[in-house]
Parts: sequence; structure tokens; C-alpha cells
Amino acid sequence: MKDFIAGLPKCELHLHIEGTLEPELKFELAARNGLELPYASVAEMRAAYTFDSLSSFLTIYYEGMKVLRTEPDFYDLATAYLTKAAEQNVRYAEIFFDPQAHTSRGVPFDVVIRGLRRALMDAHARLGVRAQLIMCFLRDFQAEYAMATLLESLPYKEWIAGVGLDSDEKGNPPRKFAAVYERARQEGYLLTMHCDVDQDDAVEHIRQAVEEIGVDRIDHGVNILEDQRLVELVLARGTGLTCCHDLQRLRHRVDEGRGHPQADGPGRAGDDQLRRPGLLRRLRAGEPHRPAGGAAARSRGAGSAPAQRLRDHLAAQAPQGCLSGRDRRLHLVTASPSG
Repeated sequence: MKDFIAGLPKCELHLHIEGTLEPELKFELAARNGLELPYASVAEMRAAYTFDSLSSFLTIYYEGMKVLRTEPDFYDLATAYLTKAAEQNVRYAEIFFDPQAHTSRGVPFDVVIRGLRRALMDAHARLGVRAQLIMCFLRDFQAEYAMATLLESLPYKEWIAGVGLDSDEKGNPPRKFAAVYERARQEGYLLTMHCDVDQDDAVEHIRQAVEEIGVDRIDHGVNILEDQRLVELVLARGTGLTCCHDLQRLRHRVDEGRGHPQADGPGRAGDDQLRRPGLLRRLRAGEPHRPAGGAAARSRGAGSAPAQRLRDHLAAQAPQGCLSGRDRRLHLVTASPSG
């Protein structure tokens, strides 16, 4: 199973680059920048990577990126991820980055984008991995700050495939950023937006993203299955979803012989429903602040008949995720698995 999964070509369409910062690199960057960390060792830091809600996850997520200060820091961050991605046979990646998490603490926008861009170009030449950037706005900041960030990005828009929206969803609905997204569309950016699982007003937020904002893609969005009208609307428009499989839940369900693995969320949304013809979704290979994983690492361990079901499931997903299509539902941008 390990060799089979390792050999599958993969596309990574839901990856937060700041969330891939591993403890070893974090200590290295802290030393480079003369910073002290609140952990005595890599093991102690790794043990602290526990969370039980979106808000507790975000606390860990933002704390970790304080060591990112210079262009070489961002280059090293992205290079570390892309190197691991290449080792796991990832051919193409769409990478979220959060510029406001850095500009809000005094790191210039161009420092962030130049470091990431240089890493992407080098990885393409050296590793054969093609990757593009999606610039996310932090939804718990003001919409005016998002607009200012959008305007600041325009000199670099040839380096950015699209814009997204992430961070704490509570009290921060999609329509708060309607004007920002309209300007982004006018500037030629493709549009995606996080609608995290089982948040307050989750279905209403998906409706706003689809009907009012008109996004090209929804990240997570599993709660759409609670509203058949929205499902049909997404099918009609060809809007893609990027969904995330939790390995422990997946293994539990497969081990108990319940058929195909379950999509993310606390059990409301079944994988069979998400596989409806035309309702396209992609697996996320790695989770922020679970950086040592990846598709290969997170899909090992099932045995015998359950392993065969998992193998069949993954084999069915691989060609969907890595098609070199002209269909915007597959990716934010057209992607080729070759090279």
C-alpha cells in the first residue's frame, strides 16, 4: 500500500504554506532572526501542535509564523514544502499564502511574494513540480485592509493565480468582502473562498459565496449537502470543492467495513454523496500544522480487504485530481501533470 500510494501522481489543491512550517525549520529561522521560542526543543514544540476547534488551531497557526521575517525565510519555507511534495509525487500544487499575517507585523508584501515566487520557480526547474499562489485575505480583519492588500498585490498579479478567504469565519460572512472580490474579478484573479465545516451559518455562507460573490471554487464547503438547491446550483455552474479527508476518521470507517472513506466534517456529509457526477472535489494531502504528513504519509496502515477498498478509492481519485483539463472545475487554473 505504501508503495502504491507513493507512486500515484498527485495534485495539492488545498495547502496553506505557512502551515507547513515544521519545528526544525522554525528553530532554524528563529536563530537566524535572533528570536526566542517558547519551547525548549523540537519535541516539545511538536507536542504543542494539538487543537480541538478552528479557533484553537488558528492560535497555533499564527504563533508559528512569527519567525518568518525576510525573503530568504519565505523562500526556505516554500522550498521545504515543495521538496517534500516532490518526494511524494505531487506534480502540481496551488498554494495559499496569508500576506496580511505578515504585513500586519511589519513584513513588507514584496518580501513575502518574492521569496515564495523564487521558491516556486526553482522547484519547477529543479524538481519538476509546478505550483501557483492563491493570495488569501484574513476574514477577521477589516474589508478595507483586504482591499488595500489586493491593491498592493497588483504589481505582482502575474505571479498570483487567484484570491481566497480564510481565518476565523465566526461573524465574518462572505458578503463582508463582496467589493473586494468584485475588484479582484475585474483584475483577472480567479476566486475561491473557505467555507469551513460546521461553522455558524455554514450553509448560508456557502450560499453567499456561490450566489452573491460568484466564486470559482469553494474550499471545504461540505455543508452544502444540507441544501439540495445549492448542490444543484453548484452542479449547474461547475463550481469545484476542495474537501479534506481526516486520516483517523477515514481509517476508522474503513476498518469497520463501512465502505468508502468519509469526507471531512463530523459525519454529515458522506463521500458517496460528494462523488455525485459533476460535484467535483479534491483531496487535500496535508493539513496546516500537521506538516510531517502528506498524502503518502497519511494514507498508510490499513490492512487486507480494507486496504484494497482504500486502494481502489485512491486510484479512482488520482486521475480526477491530476487531469490536464481545460475545465475550471478541476483547478483554479489549467494544470498539466507532466514534468
